[in-house]
Amino acid sequence: MESKDLRDVIRSKIGNVSQKIQAMIQANDERDEREQLDQKEFFIDVIGKQNYQKEINKEAEEMKNKIRSKNEENDMVSARLRQMHWDTMETHACDIRTVLPHQNSTVSVSNFPLRKIPKKEERELQIIKRLRRCEINEIQRNRNKASRRGLCWSSFLDETPSETPEGSFLVDPTICKSTQLSDSRAALLDKKENDVFTFTDNDDVFDSFVEVSDDLPTHMMLYPPLYIRTDGQRRMQIILLKEHAREVAKDFNNRFQAALLEKENTLGLIEGINERIQEILVELNCNDEIFSPSLHDTEIPDSILHVKETE
Repeated sequence: MESKDLRDVIRSKIGNVSQKIQAMIQANDERDEREQLDQKEFFIDVIGKQNYQKEINKEAEEMKNKIRSKNEENDMVSARLRQMHWDTMETHACDIRTVLPHQNSTVSVSNFPLRKIPKKEERELQIIKRLRRCEINEIQRNRNKASRRGLCWSSFLDETPSETPEGSFLVDPTICKSTQLSDSRAALLDKKENDVFTFTDNDDVFDSFVEVSDDLPTHMMLYPPLYIRTDGQRRMQIILLKEHAREVAKDFNNRFQAALLEKENTLGLIEGINERIQEILVELNCNDEIFSPSLHDTEIPDSILHVKETE
């Protein structure tokens, strides 16, 4: 009798366990496929569980090492890209947009991205400027005709257009004026014929002159386009034109940066006013929305270096 009662108790407990397992299987089937468990995971096996746990830990460690290696590779690529494309820039690309919601902002102004000049190109530019200053000084120092004192270059007359009078100069007219000239000579310098200065044999205009300074603007070193005759002058003109364009872009970027700073200050003032308006709305129990302008990502140059959670 006792053994029969014991069997009934065991069967009852087994039945309860079976019902629980069936309920768990049914609940598992009703879940999403990504959350469902495999049928093997419903069986209790301590040794199998330990072995399975070891396999999981091993796979997890391998995955960690793989992710760590991938992250190191990405960091290395990111550092190289930054060094090649970000650190080499003197001025980074940036925009200024209207103070409107971003989806309605269609008006924008961009600056000029400028790269840093390599040392080799910087040295080449300084040499070109030095040579050009020497050329201008020599042209001012020498007389017109090669028969009297000679010119700075032996082929100077060949480089001068044939339709212009002999002795024309390849320099900006504003550079040729000397502060040491008399009134008559200064008046002679003011004479122009097709924007080219001409002088006679008896004119001693360049007996005394003021050498051009080292800080002579680049645009005053440029050759008049119609007076370029040699390949050397063409190469020098190309380099000087590039530098002049760079100086114009840098001047614009300075004005651009001042405008961007002014916008940032204005947004700061608007933010302070909005805080006061919000306090008033709270006192009035109003839920009106306040327009709060902010800088767009393109207005922050280094925003490209940061990854957002949405990305």
